[in-house]
Parts: sequence; C-alpha cells; structure tokens
Amino acid sequence: MPLVPLLRPSTAASLPVHQAIRQRRSRRGFYDRPMTLQEFSDLMFLSVGETDHRDRSWPFRAFPSSGALFPTETYIGVRAVQGIEPGTYHYQPGRHALALVRRGDHTGPLKRAALEQEMVANAGAVIVLTSLFDRAAFKYKDRAYRYSLIEAGHIGQNLYLTAEALRLGCCGIGAFFDDDVNDLVGVDGLTEATVYMLVVGHSTHEAVSRAS
Repeated sequence: MPLVPLLRPSTAASLPVHQAIRQRRSRRGFYDRPMTLQEFSDLMFLSVGETDHRDRSWPFRAFPSSGALFPTETYIGVRAVQGIEPGTYHYQPGRHALALVRRGDHTGPLKRAALEQEMVANAGAVIVLTSLFDRAAFKYKDRAYRYSLIEAGHIGQNLYLTAEALRLGCCGIGAFFDDDVNDLVGVDGLTEATVYMLVVGHSTHEAVSRAS
C-alpha cells in the first residue's frame, strides 16, 4: 500500500493540559478550512503515536494499553488535510505514516453510516478506531473485550485534548451502523471491528473565538 509520511511532531500544541481539560467540549460545527499537515501530524502522534523507544523491541504509545498489547487500530477518512489526498487511510504508528486503503472522499458514506450526522461530512477527517480482539484475548480471555473498549476511550480523550490544544474541534460518535463502517475501512467485523468514531477539524467555535 502507498505510504504517506507525516511530519515530525512540533511544539504547536502548547496549551497547558489543565487549560485544555477545562476548555474541552464536543465541537459539532465545522467550517471548510483544511487542517495543515503539521496540525494533522501532531494530532496523530500525540493521540496514537509511538512516544517511547527506549526498548526498541517494545515501543510504547501515547495511550495506556492492558499488557501493552495495543489491540486498537486507527483508520482515517481524510477529507480536508493539506498535502494529503482525500481517501481512507490506516495509521501506522511505527512509521508515523498513513497507508492508503481506498482513494476518494468517503465522508459522505461515513455520514450515512453515522445516522446522517452532518458533522461527519463537514469535518476535516473522521477517525475510526477498530479493535483486533485476539491481540488481547490470548492473555485476558473474556476481559479482552472490556479492555479493548477502555483503550479506545483513552485514545478518544487523547484526541479531544490534543485537538483542543491545537485549536481544533473534536467530537466522539457512538451512533453508527457497524457493518457499514467496517466495510468502508475494510475490516471483517468479527476478528476486527469498529468500536468508536470521532470527527476532527477546524470548528465554528474556533472561528467565533478568534473573531471575538
């Protein structure tokens, strides 16, 4: 699959964490301003990237994972990010790069899969988190499903706070037709299935804040 390398993380997300937490809201309104490649690169690295390589055989990521097994995979429906063609991509944390899954803007089908929520079609990107349950099940058995959902929640909060620190908007979505989203990102819904969706981009709240 063709790879799209992302940029090295910057210090653009300089909002203190206590301020990001206090300001964090679900932003459902987006306007048609593309995210820069740096904004998007920072968002991905600080939310799901590999942040610690002291042990080269066991790198750690930006979120906690039971047993450091990392069953979560990240897919992105890109609509408006400078330097990245619209398409569906798979984020590869070890390379900090995107692997192309399908070309073209698929935010329309994702919107329909998300019960016609308008923010899905207007956001710069739609983040789809899936879980490979067997990655955790061999160790945690029946608890693997719980731990996979907890992990997706950790990532969701990372995305919210990083977006806030970058002056972007983010909103989590739990209402979607599982089979439709699974088909769009190319997973079977059994061994790997969608558990969470989030939208990110430049929010109308940001535009109002800058104007006021």
